[in-house]
Amino acid sequence: MINRHPSSVLDAADVVRIDRSQRGLLRPTIIHDVELLVTTFVAQENHDYTDFQRAWETLQFYLIHFGAIEEEDRPRYLQAFYDAGISYITSDQPSIKIAAIYTLYFIYYSQPECWKRFGIRVDQAMWCRLYEFYITGFTDSSSHEHGRAALAFKQMMTDGAFIFVVETALKPVNPFEIQEMQSESELIHTIEKWKGWRRSNDAASATIQPNQASQFKDLSDAYQRAKQLAITTTQAPVAAQHMLRRKTTVNERSRSVLQRILHSSSLGADENDFQKTLDNAARLLWRSRLKRLERKPMIFNAHNRQRAGSSQQKKKKRSQPQPAVADAADTQYTQQQTATSSSSSSVTSE
Repeated sequence: MINRHPSSVLDAADVVRIDRSQRGLLRPTIIHDVELLVTTFVAQENHDYTDFQRAWETLQFYLIHFGAIEEEDRPRYLQAFYDAGISYITSDQPSIKIAAIYTLYFIYYSQPECWKRFGIRVDQAMWCRLYEFYITGFTDSSSHEHGRAALAFKQMMTDGAFIFVVETALKPVNPFEIQEMQSESELIHTIEKWKGWRRSNDAASATIQPNQASQFKDLSDAYQRAKQLAITTTQAPVAAQHMLRRKTTVNERSRSVLQRILHSSSLGADENDFQKTLDNAARLLWRSRLKRLERKPMIFNAHNRQRAGSSQQKKKKRSQPQPAVADAADTQYTQQQTATSSSSSSVTSE
């Protein structure tokens, strides 16, 4: 996917330049790798900071920083990753929103110390969504995972990670190039809008939206209490006796036996099992998506590992937002815990 000559005008309109030799990386490639990272995280049982860290290290996602090593190319290159990650904040599913925050957090703080750190460009609409997530994280006491992601967002705000702009896209300044790519750019914009609509109406998130899930649980609990009260009434054993005699011709008179029969019937079934079935179905769907994405390998690992090796001869120092150390066989860099690790530890501790 490292192209010097795009195969079509549509590809040329959606290429992110990565070096001075005019080589570029197709933006759908970046979107795929970020989607793989998010899906790997969401498909897990828990959605905490350490769970995202595990997904980040498993995919060796820190190697993305060696895709563009020239300072003039890194702003647009990193913004492509920021845009791909921040787009998931529009989802209704809490775990996907948490993944969006952690994606921004890890990409921003994992930038090598020896290079200039580039911020996250956000417009007003996107900033309102991010800040709404932040406020909800501190007011919602039912989910500590949401609260810790809000702390990560607060750390980015404190460190000035966000750059407020009218438009996040870094467009070319050549008017002839803009005119030539106008129709292709409009098509790409339409596709991105359709993907955003699809993400907000995801079948996997429909079963576990917070408001609907809480309403369903309240209704299930009320129905469960009503059934328990019905079983304890004096008419319940009579109804069970009549049902048993009609189906098996057995005339049972013991009240305790008849109540056990009622408990083993649909009246004694746990109504919350249905919600658990929906949750399991959503989890299986995410795992199925993960398997589909894993069939297409990540683009950056082989190419960026080679760049990481060549860059090590010039610059040794490198930072990571997590305190873990990567496998020496996978990368020649020793991930050192720097000042940014103190910010990550505050997220996990609080």
